[in-house]
Amino acid sequence: MNGSIQIDSHTHKVCEDTEHIYSDQWWSQQHLVINALDNVQARLYTDQRCVKNLVPLLESGTMGTKGHVQVIVPHLTANYGATRDPPEAGIPFCTLKSFPSQIEHCIQWGRDKFNTLFNLRPQELNQLLEEAANPLLFEEKINKKHPRKKELEHSMKLIRNRPSALKDCVRLAREKFEALFVFNVEYLLTRFPADAKNTDGTLFWALPRRIPHVVSFDPSDSAHASFIMHATALFAKAYGVPISEGDLDPNLLSQMAFDIVVPKPNWKDKHIETNEQASDNKKPGDADSDVLTPEERTQLTRDLAFAAHSVASTKVRAFPEDFEKDDDRNHHIDFITAASNIRAAQYGIQPTDRLKTKKVAGRIIPAMATSTAAITGLAALEVLKILRRTSLDTYKNAWMNLALPSVTFSEPQGCPVTKISDSVSISLWDRWDIQEGDLALGQLLNFFKKKYHVVVTAIIQNTTLIYTDALPDYKKRIPQKISKLLNVEDGVTAYPVTMSFESLDGKEVVGPPVVLHLCKK
Repeated sequence: MNGSIQIDSHTHKVCEDTEHIYSDQWWSQQHLVINALDNVQARLYTDQRCVKNLVPLLESGTMGTKGHVQVIVPHLTANYGATRDPPEAGIPFCTLKSFPSQIEHCIQWGRDKFNTLFNLRPQELNQLLEEAANPLLFEEKINKKHPRKKELEHSMKLIRNRPSALKDCVRLAREKFEALFVFNVEYLLTRFPADAKNTDGTLFWALPRRIPHVVSFDPSDSAHASFIMHATALFAKAYGVPISEGDLDPNLLSQMAFDIVVPKPNWKDKHIETNEQASDNKKPGDADSDVLTPEERTQLTRDLAFAAHSVASTKVRAFPEDFEKDDDRNHHIDFITAASNIRAAQYGIQPTDRLKTKKVAGRIIPAMATSTAAITGLAALEVLKILRRTSLDTYKNAWMNLALPSVTFSEPQGCPVTKISDSVSISLWDRWDIQEGDLALGQLLNFFKKKYHVVVTAIIQNTTLIYTDALPDYKKRIPQKISKLLNVEDGVTAYPVTMSFESLDGKEVVGPPVVLHLCKK
């Protein structure tokens, strides 16, 4: 190791929420970025920022015995987002929903329930409350969607079930326990009893299908108590209910939950998917009972608008939980562990521990020191080439699998170039920095026509339309200075804008990002 190396460690997550810390200025100051990330979304984000700020990127990673290094150099190679790995094979929807046969199925099911309960539902509530700020407009907007009865009732339930105290969170946790582990299983066994048969006469409950059994809530069962405690904590976090660590006593919470009586739902017309090819987006035909008369729709819509506005006026909001596997205090893995183990026990599947749940839910493949060392060495070789600014044919992408063993090298894919006129070609790395000073709009339009041989059809700053040739009123702006049209800030002279272009013969062309500099250089 270089003894004089200086390391400035950061603990902030690099994402859209921290762009006030990791701004374009910060990115543009980096000589090189080396990735060692564990998900595609983070890789794509880093790739996007490096492309925008013209920073070389070494994308690398390992997965067990496998590993890769991809070299991304401005103006030489394609970026990471130009190619995608094939999607992973998923678990059939009906298997997750009703017919698990492995602990992995139960864990993924628990992961999906976490996302629905503590991320999607709070997001839906926030959207409802935001739209309900004006009840009349809200009612009008709902009517335009022509919602069905179940949609309106679902929205009303989001409003009415919003917890405001610890006891409400416990109630929601117990209700969810009954729905997931009691009512759903009871209905499944009603539709498909133990002696049910397929159309060909074979038994429905034949392996790999496992017949479940209904459980009763038991406050002395550690998995049941854990489910209630972690679900209560997550409901409190997601809906901004103030609680303390002392409130999260599993024995006390499970006893509170035991005293709650949960009414049995009406399962009429509930659909159970048995087709392994079906997805969770596939909906069965709506029953006639879900069709509303105009009078019923009007009344339900008004009730929803009034209820939503009443809550929205208090300025409350929800706080969706984004799944994070590496924080042991956020209750995420603990909730999924409890939920998946209860479900596993119902289906006669061997429960597992928290570590296995974390590996499956977080899609963690244990790291191997040999794979890491090999990829680190391969990446270090490419770092030296980038710092020496060598030519494209010297760089090497690498793919490795030590289990075979196999190491494959290839020259990085060249940067694709798009021709937008006879004399102008661009790539994803190009930027048009217009340093002609504070031109009149008409002069700017002529500049693009003469230099790049394109016609500007629209100019947008953030979400503000500055100019379009489609509306006559905007043509009145042609004599005005750019500084009068843009949203100008004190001390700022460079403004990124989005422009639409056409070729001189009227065909639409896609140009690169544009920055207008009000001070001429």
